[in-house]
Amino acid sequence: MIRTRVCDVFGIEVPILNAPMASAAGGELAAAVSAAGGLGFIGAMGHDAAWLRAQIRLVRERTDKPFGVGFISYRLPQVPELFQVAIDERVPAIAHSFADPAPYMAAAQAAGVKVIAQVQNVAGALEAARAGVNALVAQGAEAGGHTGFTSVLSLVPDVVAAVTPLPVIAAGGIASGETLAAAFMLGAEGAWLGTAFLASPESLYSENKKRRILEISAADTVLTRVFDLAKGEPWPDHIAGRAARNTFVDRWHGREDQIRADREATGAELAVGVSADDVAAMVAYANQVIVVPGYGMAVAQAQHSIRELADQLEKRGIEVKYAIHPVAGRMPGHMNVLLAEANVPYTSLYDMDEINPEFDRTDVALVVGANDVTNPAAREDKTSPIYGMPILNVDKAMNVVVLKRSMNSGFAGIDNPLFDDPKTVMLFGDAKKSIDGVVAGVKAL
Repeated sequence: MIRTRVCDVFGIEVPILNAPMASAAGGELAAAVSAAGGLGFIGAMGHDAAWLRAQIRLVRERTDKPFGVGFISYRLPQVPELFQVAIDERVPAIAHSFADPAPYMAAAQAAGVKVIAQVQNVAGALEAARAGVNALVAQGAEAGGHTGFTSVLSLVPDVVAAVTPLPVIAAGGIASGETLAAAFMLGAEGAWLGTAFLASPESLYSENKKRRILEISAADTVLTRVFDLAKGEPWPDHIAGRAARNTFVDRWHGREDQIRADREATGAELAVGVSADDVAAMVAYANQVIVVPGYGMAVAQAQHSIRELADQLEKRGIEVKYAIHPVAGRMPGHMNVLLAEANVPYTSLYDMDEINPEFDRTDVALVVGANDVTNPAAREDKTSPIYGMPILNVDKAMNVVVLKRSMNSGFAGIDNPLFDDPKTVMLFGDAKKSIDGVVAGVKAL
């Protein structure tokens, strides 16, 4: 068994850590990795404080071994309560990524928490070393998700040389005994694995997403900034994202300057617009999809196409539910009548109180022409004219697809912040034609 200084620093048996992937690394995965002798991490971002606290306690129920919580730290100023939960719970380790960890070091040290910083270049490594972290992760461009542009083969030895004697952990493309051995040969004293755990039984990924991970190879991925540029997400300039190729990537990769120019010219519509094939890939690898019909579905007469899409998804073992807001459309019961015309089973229709608790465990919420009844301002913005109006909690879903003809406001005449949420994408056009395109895309997968 290989033992390194990483084992000694964190009190673990083997120098293997799982990356704190926000969409996949919950308490189940962290507990499994730690119980096996590694250092398991919970990915905190994209969740609320109550969820994080529950996951920390789940790990402690499963194992008494060390574990940690990881953050996308440039976003921590917007969600300081997440960091505070980790400190209050005195988790054994915290991992920071994509930001200088210095502002968070004093609190961690006072609580007796060990700190890891993930870096993508030597400058970031030196900055983190000066902050007083206990170990570094040198993340190469081979990594999945957000990462830098330098190969792990070049980055790891450079970081090791720059921060000696601080232990360095390698990340990026490590998923086998051979690649683990190569990481140690480069001078690393541990390995930080992400993609290798995505399809594990303990991953939060849906079974369909896990199957998709197993189907693709490295050649099916691309390191690109087009998603972040198109959505206007403020990731640091030295960070890109490795993702599975799709039609959006194929259309825009290599045309980043054009995306920037088009964003200025066309505003939010380019920022979040996707194709029917992109949406097909999202829903086809989900576990649960909730359809949220609205007046736009009625105008386009899209209910029969939606039923066809649901049939295709259910053939793949995906659960499809319909969220019915009492005032969606132009009269009470409008959506129920239209869906009944398409022979949607009444048992698949859920009223607002029944469906709202389901959104936070839903892979994709498909909003078809609904606007005000999904507007989070009604719940959060006391200055909004619709504040206090009951809404469907669509923004709690893991991913949101909104089908609309444009970014125009709804009946209330106000902006909907759901459309600007980073996990929301827009499929523009006639709802029936758009859904027909999604159905064709699902059939082709």
